[in-house]
Amino acid sequence: MMRLFSATRSVLVVLTLLSATTVFADEYIDQVRTNLQSRYDYWHNRGGGWTQLPDLQDIGLVNNGKTTSITYTLVKGNTYKIVGVCDSECSAIDLGLSDDTGKLIASSTANNENPIVEVTPIRDGAFTLKVSMQKCENSLGCNYGVDVYRAR
Repeated sequence: MMRLFSATRSVLVVLTLLSATTVFADEYIDQVRTNLQSRYDYWHNRGGGWTQLPDLQDIGLVNNGKTTSITYTLVKGNTYKIVGVCDSECSAIDLGLSDDTGKLIASSTANNENPIVEVTPIRDGAFTLKVSMQKCENSLGCNYGVDVYRAR
């Protein structure tokens, strides 16, 4: 009976820790969503003819010093702005956009939490965006978000 009680208590402790981790993860994702909305509001209110492409939005988690990749299909002749944000534990992310040959065609390495790259592809195709987490204070990683805008 004592083993059953001890095992049950251990399971409850693990579930409580997982629940707390999930609450914090949700908080950081909410921060990223709020930051993306703030960037959208900025570009929308500023004018300039930019249209958000919500199907291309990406939100994820990256550890400090690590990189993740996102692939987009972009159309030649259109001008795109790719805007990055991160949560409150992050103070710097970098963005680098490469074409289908792997050639870097645009990047933002300004060491801040709101990088922007702008590109007008010379051909249709798949383009890879690398999101590099440069300064993350959370040992579990930091959340980032990316929005893509197209000039009207």
